[in-house]
Amino acid sequence: MEFDIYELIEELKKEKYTEIEKARKAYIAIGKRLAYDELFIYAMDYRYEDEAYNRYLDINHINDFKSKIKVTCKQGAEVLVEVLNKVGVKARNIGYEKDKMNHISTVVEIGDKKYVLSITKDFANIQKGFRTHYFAQETEMDGSEEKFDTLTDAELEAIDLKNGDLKYGIYMDDVIKLLKKDFLNDENFKEFVKGVNPDLDISTLKREQIIKYKLNCIFNYITNHIDKNDKMESYETYKFYRILISELLTKEEKTDENGRKRYKFDFIPDKYDAFKVQLLFKMKLENENICYEYSDKEKKFVEKIDENNKLSDKNILEK
Repeated sequence: MEFDIYELIEELKKEKYTEIEKARKAYIAIGKRLAYDELFIYAMDYRYEDEAYNRYLDINHINDFKSKIKVTCKQGAEVLVEVLNKVGVKARNIGYEKDKMNHISTVVEIGDKKYVLSITKDFANIQKGFRTHYFAQETEMDGSEEKFDTLTDAELEAIDLKNGDLKYGIYMDDVIKLLKKDFLNDENFKEFVKGVNPDLDISTLKREQIIKYKLNCIFNYITNHIDKNDKMESYETYKFYRILISELLTKEEKTDENGRKRYKFDFIPDKYDAFKVQLLFKMKLENENICYEYSDKEKKFVEKIDENNKLSDKNILEK
């Protein structure tokens, strides 16, 4: 991974950055390097909660890790505060109480402004290029009487552009808006699929086949084209695909005839290993159940094929 904590600190000491630009650039850079520790929530050995929450991450050792470092909100906030204080931005943690596992955020004070940042909540947004939701966008925090200032999406976009942190000049939110034009209209989607696999006869596609093909595109096509250089860990991957499923399937495709949601993401503890969880996506269709399993090795969802499935097809993206 192309990340050096010392280079980041030296870069942020340059006079070309204002204090809020320093805070934003550190937030984005650190958010790309860390990942949320899903075992903190789902591990069956509850002793792990205390160990994971209270462990200390020395920023001098960050460069030693070859992959993303799994943390809780406490380590994420601590690293951000330490970096910001080293580059002249006044920052402190908020939310910590001894013997409790509260959510920890970061308060940045710039002039007469106070902003609250919750970096771990934005890991997936940062790593996939979405607009962030927890950088100076909340006016208050649970358990605190402090009031905080906010920045608009337009102000944050201007900072990202100036800092060189807005890849291709657009956010993933904008990409999804474009994809929705193809995914939410049957005829457009059929043409979209036809463009990927010209040999497919799209005129005969039934509703359940369309749903299957949409899932196929979401879990294979989007991943392979966007997620090939810097792959996310499981919790961020889950949050990313939760957005895609929510945005790229129609209401009728996401719910059954009674209006109940027909899909879910599950983190399932391993019955033989207390420190391992399995991430699954499941969807119940009329004639079969669809299941994708997160592969830690490949850092992506892989379909679990049931040979008895009546609608099983090969990957439509393979010619």
